[in-house]
Amino acid sequence: MKGQILELSFLKDQGLLRDGTGCGIVGAPLTGPHWTSGGTKKGVSFNPGTTMSVQVKIQVSPANTVFKLFGISKKQPALNFEFGPLLAGPSPQLVTLRSKAPLPAQLSKMNEYITWNIVPVNGKQEWVNIGQTGEHSIYITFGAPMLKNSMGYQNAMTVPRLDLIYNAISPADKVSDPASLAAIIQSTVNGLAGIGSGRPNINYAVAESVDRLWSLADANTAAHGHCGEASYLMEQALRMIGVPALQKHVYARTDRASLDAGQNVVFEDETTHKTVGLDVNPQKRTCKKHGEEALRLFFGRVNFGEGTVEVGGKLYGGLVNEIGEAHGGITAAHDILLKLQAPRKTFQVWNSDEHGRCTLGPGESGAGIAEPPVPAA
Repeated sequence: MKGQILELSFLKDQGLLRDGTGCGIVGAPLTGPHWTSGGTKKGVSFNPGTTMSVQVKIQVSPANTVFKLFGISKKQPALNFEFGPLLAGPSPQLVTLRSKAPLPAQLSKMNEYITWNIVPVNGKQEWVNIGQTGEHSIYITFGAPMLKNSMGYQNAMTVPRLDLIYNAISPADKVSDPASLAAIIQSTVNGLAGIGSGRPNINYAVAESVDRLWSLADANTAAHGHCGEASYLMEQALRMIGVPALQKHVYARTDRASLDAGQNVVFEDETTHKTVGLDVNPQKRTCKKHGEEALRLFFGRVNFGEGTVEVGGKLYGGLVNEIGEAHGGITAAHDILLKLQAPRKTFQVWNSDEHGRCTLGPGESGAGIAEPPVPAA
């Protein structure tokens, strides 16, 4: 008895993974067969803990031989398969096999081979090797991917984009909770060459802004971005692997004339948490959500904004590897932006006695470099 394995297709996958040219350009969907004896090898993605199935095309001879089929991986129980008895036909036949064990229940990537054997049911129980498939690139996400960013644009899952994420994770990293993954993504994105250099040139009015943001991760990219672009890219990367993330910007604005007149120089002492300084007619505004609020904290110049992404009640800043806390659904950018008190940096906190810190809306962002829009929570 002899045989050959000709094709393999993974079943029960997410059906979302696509090819790509770098991170910025989306390629064709990666559908089965995912491996062929002629040299085809395609990646595949799964939800964590999935018990997957594969369909293989095999040719076994002589015809009418009764046999069992085994797929074996010594490293990964999820890549072990068994099926039969089967009856060999005169032409290649398709066989569907279910894995003996589920995939890991946490974010991970496999690069594995499967060895295939057939064993005759009648007569001498001799194992016959019919080939090896692989190397199989299998991406297991943290959860079900969310393939739209918070502006509603399609955020395609591609091999280069997943590789950017998975290659940033070392064996020692904890990847079983959203906070750990968010911190890894924050550090990775903030370290990209296209972040923090050049005037931002992402047009958020078009859906192609998703791919333009991803292109910040490509070498020799023509895209540029600052904190806002970094935080949007963090959001897209985290959502792609199934981590709920929401882009939030912190906007600060004041009236220059009021500032020059010294009418809003009230500071909070970060050691005692007491309000100190002058309190001469502090500048006030009417917040659509909270009513009257006063400007209580000011650093540097007049206008500034900081891009952050919120994950699990914590804020991860663009261009600064600091993590702040979110309180009651309100962006607590104060926790992050206090780290930015260098000259020419600005942060302002508006508050009322009842509501504390408040995030200003996009229409209140003031002058300077235009900040990306912020969707509703």
